[in-house]
Amino acid sequence: MSSVKIEEKVDKVKEEFRWIGKDLPRTDAWEKVTGEAKFTDDLQFGPKLLYAKLKRSPLAHGRILRIDVSKALKLPGVKAVVTGREFPYRLGLYLKDRNLYAVERVRFVGEPVAGVAAISEKIAEEAVELIEVEYEELPPIFDPVYGASPDAPLIHPDLGRYPHADFIHPLPGTNISNHFKVRKGKVEEGFRNSDYIIEGSYQVPHIQHCTLEPHVAVAEVDLRGNITLWTSSQSPYAQRNLLAQSLGIPQSKIRVVTPYLGGRFWFQGR
Repeated sequence: MSSVKIEEKVDKVKEEFRWIGKDLPRTDAWEKVTGEAKFTDDLQFGPKLLYAKLKRSPLAHGRILRIDVSKALKLPGVKAVVTGREFPYRLGLYLKDRNLYAVERVRFVGEPVAGVAAISEKIAEEAVELIEVEYEELPPIFDPVYGASPDAPLIHPDLGRYPHADFIHPLPGTNISNHFKVRKGKVEEGFRNSDYIIEGSYQVPHIQHCTLEPHVAVAEVDLRGNITLWTSSQSPYAQRNLLAQSLGIPQSKIRVVTPYLGGRFWFQGR
């Protein structure tokens, strides 16, 4: 088909349809190019806003022997300090395998152990440093192949009792959170008919995609205990579900608002 006829067809499409084949402006273009668009961190909540910071685990695997938050609570400007004792609920989209704050043991470097709310970011950071945590270090796992083997220490000894979606298949007594098989084609026949078979083991480093907007969240609790959460999340309903699980309250008491979102790629999915 000649280029002339193709152009004629395109012109005909533009004439017949209202939207197809037309250059249309983005509905949010004006707000974004002028800076009028408000992202979560742009929202103003006044001087009563509290700032939260987390005390995180320095260990990849360990048992929590003692947590002392008394010094943090005495610091002027600190409004609350919480640990896993206050929030023992497990949460997860497809497999409920995590606590909001570690309970009894930590399972990765950086896992939250305690949280602080204070009148300023600086005071919250100081309070976090005052929290004392005593650990018993347990054998860590740094290799996925070893972690899936029968010789590896169990990171989740109670894996078999965790609630999960019906399409997730954890193997109790192992570190395998989801076991599935892919069956496609005639693999053995393909090997027999191959001129060459190349086998190898390959590793890639941990990769985290990043969006222009980082994670951010602001929450407001009214006198009736209703929560409104403004957050940079592409999945507000999943966010509401996880928040309800972590706090042990019904979803009807939570409202999640996503303002303009600075990218997603599933990085903003949780």
